[in-house]
Amino acid sequence: MNNDTYKKKNKKDLSAKRKKFLYCVTVILAGVILSTVLTVAMVALTYNGKFLIGGSAGCAIGLSLFLVFVGVYFHIKTYSELDPKIILVMMMTIMITFVISIVVLRNLSFKFVPFTLTAMIAVLLMGKKEAYSLTIANFFITLILLVVYNEYVLISVDYMTFVQLVMKSVVSLLIIYVYKVNFNRVKFVAIGLGAGVLSFLANFVLELLFHFNGKDAVAALTDSLWLGLAVLISNIVALVSTPIIEWAFRLDTNMQLLEYISFDQPLLKELNAKAPGTYNHCLKVGNLSERCAFAIGENVNLAKAAAYYHDIGKIESPEYFTENQNGGPNPHDDLIFETSVKILTRHTALGYKILTEKKFPKIICDVALEHHGTSPLNYFYYKASNITEGDVNPDDFRYAGPKPSSRISAIVMIADSTEAAFRSKQTMGREELNKLVDSIIKDKREDGQFDNCNITMKQLSIIKETLVESLVGDSHSRIKYPNKKIKR
Repeated sequence: MNNDTYKKKNKKDLSAKRKKFLYCVTVILAGVILSTVLTVAMVALTYNGKFLIGGSAGCAIGLSLFLVFVGVYFHIKTYSELDPKIILVMMMTIMITFVISIVVLRNLSFKFVPFTLTAMIAVLLMGKKEAYSLTIANFFITLILLVVYNEYVLISVDYMTFVQLVMKSVVSLLIIYVYKVNFNRVKFVAIGLGAGVLSFLANFVLELLFHFNGKDAVAALTDSLWLGLAVLISNIVALVSTPIIEWAFRLDTNMQLLEYISFDQPLLKELNAKAPGTYNHCLKVGNLSERCAFAIGENVNLAKAAAYYHDIGKIESPEYFTENQNGGPNPHDDLIFETSVKILTRHTALGYKILTEKKFPKIICDVALEHHGTSPLNYFYYKASNITEGDVNPDDFRYAGPKPSSRISAIVMIADSTEAAFRSKQTMGREELNKLVDSIIKDKREDGQFDNCNITMKQLSIIKETLVESLVGDSHSRIKYPNKKIKR
């Protein structure tokens, strides 16, 4: 690709990044303004406008600052790969929880505050590391609220309330720690039940230790039951509200991704029927991508789903791809090189079109379009060069791109190339496998295919080691069984 072409593509990539950054900032600021206005309004209404507005405004400003910090942190950490809509949803969730906490504190007590709700929704919508950060931020926000309450409101907030805050924070962190991305809704309810029981037991012990003289065991038992029930209800509310949030904001959550990787998906069934070779290739790439994503801390379900559908465009003309020919005639033998290249390279755009029309998540659609980037088709390029004595434009023998824009897309690109190269070989030793994967990653990196996806050299090294370990088991030879049978 010549310098002018590269400059044009780099300008387009830079413009797209700026637009994405501005969109993220706009969404974050909108959430901050919304949370500030609504929080101040709700606090003022709760206390008939008599509550010291300076204190409520301080809480709102503190909340907003934490939300800005969390939003910007996730944006920088993931290099715009986290959907800004999710950040907005989580800001709204914290805001709603904050307002509910104020109302509950005013009319009931802290044990009814749905503190764990934020952690549960966060882990379902975003992931563990984001949920951890939001839980810690929520702890400080609630702490500010309790301090303001203790100073300005005629309701006492005793030390037991602060102990319960710490206890609820620990329970929230345990919920996040125990949660796995492959959990179904039944298992998630079981987590809530376990968290409720744990909260009940912990609070009952704490009540006996700190309040035994002022409160009898029956009262402590009742309070603990209410607290445990509040945790369980928070779990159920999170479970019920998550699909509604997914639908309203068109978010892509782990539970939704589990549905995409189900073999009951009509599109996967169609791929299996029309292009069985491509179907089996996609399953293998899916397993490799899943392991690589786990190794570098990416969403394993997202990587697997993206890999399952990355070659869905081959469903249009499966006979032109070697994995579907089963040793039969190759239709490319009757075509000129340029025509073959057009047929092969168009499957990325076709895949993107199919997935977009089926309303698949954007990142899965992007992987279908990006998993070859602007990589060259060396086989046809060298054949054409030999025939025309080198007078061939190399840009005519490249995929149209764009290059991978996320680490998930880069993982699928590497896994796809590795699986295809590995399939063309027979049994391979570890050293040979290591050289194969290393050369694939090196060629892609030197060709600039990873320029737009913020993947590090360390992550590429981890991906290489993971692929080698995964393929070593597939390259072992089997013993030859004798034809003789045991006589009865």
